[in-house]
Amino acid sequence: MTSLTRGAVPEDGWVVLDTRQQKEIHIEKESRSVTVQPGVKFREVQVALAAVGLYYPPGPTEEEASFGGMISCNAAGAATFKYGQTRPWVKRIEVVLANGEILDIRRGQCKARDGHFILENANGAERRIDVPTYKMPDVPKSSAGYYAEPDMDLIDLFIGSEGTLGVITKATLDAIPMPSIHWALVACPNEQKALDVNQRLRELSLETREKRKGGDINPRVIDISAIEYVDAPSMRVLREDGQSKRGITPPLEAKTMLIIQVEKADGDTSEELGLRLLSEVEKYGLSEGFQFAPPDNTGQIKYLTDMRKAVPDGVNRRVKENQVTKMAGDFIVPMDKVKEMLEFARKTCEDLDLDLYIWGHSSDGNFHPNIVAKTPEDAELAKRALFEIGKKVIELGGSPIAEHGVGRNKTKQALLKLLYTPAEIGQMRQVKRALDPEGKLAPGNIFAMSEG
Repeated sequence: MTSLTRGAVPEDGWVVLDTRQQKEIHIEKESRSVTVQPGVKFREVQVALAAVGLYYPPGPTEEEASFGGMISCNAAGAATFKYGQTRPWVKRIEVVLANGEILDIRRGQCKARDGHFILENANGAERRIDVPTYKMPDVPKSSAGYYAEPDMDLIDLFIGSEGTLGVITKATLDAIPMPSIHWALVACPNEQKALDVNQRLRELSLETREKRKGGDINPRVIDISAIEYVDAPSMRVLREDGQSKRGITPPLEAKTMLIIQVEKADGDTSEELGLRLLSEVEKYGLSEGFQFAPPDNTGQIKYLTDMRKAVPDGVNRRVKENQVTKMAGDFIVPMDKVKEMLEFARKTCEDLDLDLYIWGHSSDGNFHPNIVAKTPEDAELAKRALFEIGKKVIELGGSPIAEHGVGRNKTKQALLKLLYTPAEIGQMRQVKRALDPEGKLAPGNIFAMSEG
């Protein structure tokens, strides 16, 4: 699991399964795939793949995340806009069920028929698993409960199930040739300018993909894989902490900012790509403070990634020093609803006199509002604000649980009950009972233990 949902934190009377020492990595260069055990970290796989010219694209922001956790919560990160979540990259898993049975599942091997799966064990005994019939949010990523769609693949039921249906002991994932990732920073005077540039770069990139599907191989294009947004309150934290804590000085022009990953095609040059990107930024009057770094400029890239990491670090330091409560959201909405969601979040926190810091993956509409109480007594207000914003996200057609899973986070479990009806959550529980009737695996994850 990730550290954000308490999904891997044990309670009294539990047996803890530690997979940290299961760290084998096997790369098949010809088939562009990598097989890992659950204890392998994302960073370790990227280093191993880079040595043979390959890359695993849909990783989370946290490089120390394990693949067991990443697959269990269907992790995603900044590059979802181009590469999606973990799920479609997993081609095979080995999973141990609660009764000790071991399943070796290849993608495409077992599809649901007539709304259910039938699993037969070595003794010929069968178990039926009914596929839930609810409709998932129509957004690029959601980690809210069990995946479900008509005629779905069995492998997808276990991906994102947060360890509640089985223990993944091995997985094979697709990789791609190492892309030429360039980085850029756009300093923006306000949120609207940032959102305008974000939308323009998204549109250009989607046009690029459509042209490539049609056979156009022109390399002189813009192909964004990720855009990160940092809002004005978060920038103030960065200015206060950056130099003193990390030796980072953000651009003076940046009241808000975008940190961009853009990929260079074969036949293009870094210089031309940088000029094309700058030309688009100049249309919005934002050339001041623009920065561009090709892959070999590791110092500049580290500066940009350190700035992004320094924002949550700075907010968390203030929470700790002031001994107040922070409520962090993981919300995604359709792109045409982003502005409405951000405005609602700000008004909600202003009305309750709470501090709000927002950053996130603006290229796919996934934002992380961090609500901070001003006094220890305001903790309940912060919880209320996060819940109200989560409700609004659902009303806008989004998911209040985008990347990190539900875990045993009480607020996320409450939001799950708003996203799905009691009958639909009952369908999830039926899946759980079909594969783990005694509730042995990850008790309390997704559903409170008292609720099944």
